[in-house]
Amino acid sequence: MNIQNRAFIIIVFFGTSVMLILGSILYFQNNRLITEKRIEVLEGIARELSNSIKSNLLEQAQIAITLSSAPVIRDALLISNSNYELFSEEEQNLEIDSLNEQWKNTSDINDPFIQAHLTNQVAEFLKEQQINFPKMYGEVFLTNRFGVMIASTGKLTTLAHSQKYWWQAAYDDGNGRIFFDDRGFDESVEGYVLGVVVPIKYENQVIGILKSNINIIGPLTNQIQTHTTENLQAVKLVRTNGLIILEEGIEPLTTQLSENFVEYLTPKEFGSAIISENKNDQIFAFAPVEITLGSEEYGFGGDYKSLDHIKGNTGEAWHIVVINDLSASIKSESGSFRTLIYFGIFLVFFSALIAFVFGSLVSRPILDLEKHSMQDKLTGLYNRRGFFILSEQQLEHSQRTGRNIQLAFADLDKLKAINDTSGHNCGDQALIGTSMILQKTFRSSDIIARIGGDEFAILILEISEKSIETIKKRFYKVQADYNQNSRHDFQVSLSIGFSSFNPDAPISLDKLLKHADEMMYADKKKLE
Repeated sequence: MNIQNRAFIIIVFFGTSVMLILGSILYFQNNRLITEKRIEVLEGIARELSNSIKSNLLEQAQIAITLSSAPVIRDALLISNSNYELFSEEEQNLEIDSLNEQWKNTSDINDPFIQAHLTNQVAEFLKEQQINFPKMYGEVFLTNRFGVMIASTGKLTTLAHSQKYWWQAAYDDGNGRIFFDDRGFDESVEGYVLGVVVPIKYENQVIGILKSNINIIGPLTNQIQTHTTENLQAVKLVRTNGLIILEEGIEPLTTQLSENFVEYLTPKEFGSAIISENKNDQIFAFAPVEITLGSEEYGFGGDYKSLDHIKGNTGEAWHIVVINDLSASIKSESGSFRTLIYFGIFLVFFSALIAFVFGSLVSRPILDLEKHSMQDKLTGLYNRRGFFILSEQQLEHSQRTGRNIQLAFADLDKLKAINDTSGHNCGDQALIGTSMILQKTFRSSDIIARIGGDEFAILILEISEKSIETIKKRFYKVQADYNQNSRHDFQVSLSIGFSSFNPDAPISLDKLLKHADEMMYADKKKLE
């Protein structure tokens, strides 16, 4: 075989091989771009729907506030409260218990005692609200500051309400806070009901509680449907535990997301993931409805089963979940792949030459980067190297700008005991649980790292020393909530210490860590 033919065969073989390799790279790159674009779209839908539902709930709260501000309601509450204030506390309780028993034992709705609460001036005013908003309201009723119902649009199960979770949540020890009672399925209206509970104040004192039970599914269904298209597999409104509140064609609270999806909802944060379900990859975008996370101004929750409702909320938030079949998305948007292929053919010979000459040079820094990764593989947090690199940069920046920095040092207690008694897998889960607690306690802008076996460090940026107590309270609350909701046989117990970095009198990161470590051991001794 002459040299020309030999060269031709070599070139053809080499060129074909490069084209196949490059074609594969372009194919996967194209799929990656389509996937990233689709994730961005789904995240946008989830966030938009989350904000839309938040606005709807705020609108319902505002309607209830406007209703509660009517003079007829205020005057009736002042009169009712003044009547009970004539009694001692013991006499008040006896009177309320007696009236409550009379109410529960009276089945005839036409009884004068019942009618006195259903046909008075306030009750008629509340019924007008039902007429003005047909198919929207279940019962609407008013209690005085002692929890006694004084007016209602229908006969309730009880007359006294001060011991009920929603009443106490709205009364808030006399401070008053709007509370959304996620009741679930309410047998009194045979539908999914959200109770909007509004404290009524006069001269800065809570004088009563107004509760409006709202048939919420209708308005929410309209919002969901406006974002449902043929390209979307499913848009759902779910609770943190995965119970589906709303999905087109599905009865509320009868189905649940699989555990693969639920684990991403537990942190109650916005995000997305690709999840394999039934041997099929799904793009999964999720966003909590912010108002359902609870705040000083708004409470949200429920009780799993009360007298007249079932499958109530037990501390979960609401989340918008958007799920899309990944392969269907790639197939529907693969037109751009041809352009990538043509461009790839053009670059074949250049790519082959560059790959041959510079391949070793390119791969070397990649291998070095993998070797010196800054991430802890188990927890996903920064490792010790990553923490020191990033923290040193922040400390230098603090010296230039004068901004405050705090360093926290946390230790997972009894990790060895967990490993010895429950196994190393449980020990790993305890470390992962620790990372979840820390990520929920601190901000995403803070530098959180696992710097040793059971040791963690957090560099808290732009925060004063006065805020440490607030952080510690949140830290121990998040830790308690995690243990309460955990399914593990062990408890995650953490100790924490803090030290402050003074940019005017800087010290090394090692000394800062040592001081925080000492404060952590002091904190641990207090808890013992």
